[in-house]
Amino acid sequence: MTVDKSTSATKAARERFESRERARFGGYTGRVREDKRSPGGHEVLLRVGLDEIPPNGLNIIEKIPQSWLEHQLGQRQENDDLPGWRLTQDANIELKLVRETNLVRMDGHLKAQLGRDCDRCLSGIEMGIDQRWQLHFLPAPLAPELDVNLGLGDMGEAHAHLPLSDDLEDSGPDVFFYDGDVLDLESALCEEIFLSLPSYLRCGDPLVVEDASECQSMSDKEAWTPKNQEKWVDPRWAGLANLRDQLEPGPEEEQ
Repeated sequence: MTVDKSTSATKAARERFESRERARFGGYTGRVREDKRSPGGHEVLLRVGLDEIPPNGLNIIEKIPQSWLEHQLGQRQENDDLPGWRLTQDANIELKLVRETNLVRMDGHLKAQLGRDCDRCLSGIEMGIDQRWQLHFLPAPLAPELDVNLGLGDMGEAHAHLPLSDDLEDSGPDVFFYDGDVLDLESALCEEIFLSLPSYLRCGDPLVVEDASECQSMSDKEAWTPKNQEKWVDPRWAGLANLRDQLEPGPEEEQ
């Protein structure tokens, strides 16, 4: 009876602790903490050790702060000349990791809402990602030449569906490699968001949350013509345009 009471008391104390943690961290699994010293004002623990995954799997349910995720996406954007994505609200992930020796299967859901200017009309638009998210984590290959054959990116992930073993089919989840015994869900999350977004952003994209009529309503009357050329002049060429006006017209222009 003493053992049973001790076990019950321990269980009750643990439940109270978990309840406080859920209340403190917004009702989730406690991997997000406020930290003013960290980028985005939060510490997000998305690096998972293999030894953290119990036999029945590890559940991760988190609301990812928009300031933190926006910073991470900005750090990983390959082309600095393109405008960066901005998070319009916190993202949500719901994942389950199941380990089978060195293979870790991840299945879950990703929801995020991002904003950027349309590449065509420069209107601000929002795009929503709400999709199933699956990955297979495998140890990184030891031979450097395999990196080329597997199409690895800068962060160590393979974008293609690769039949690396008999139980990983071509049509299955993407493969993400890990070093040592730690899964980098942080890099995997950013990579998944980048792969889900269009390379050319326009108002009529299916991912757009609210359809912007400005881009869709552009008609031939608004297209370039000699009469409305000034409307379409890029302001960066204003100096050359002023210089052109100061020059005397050539023979061809006088005709």
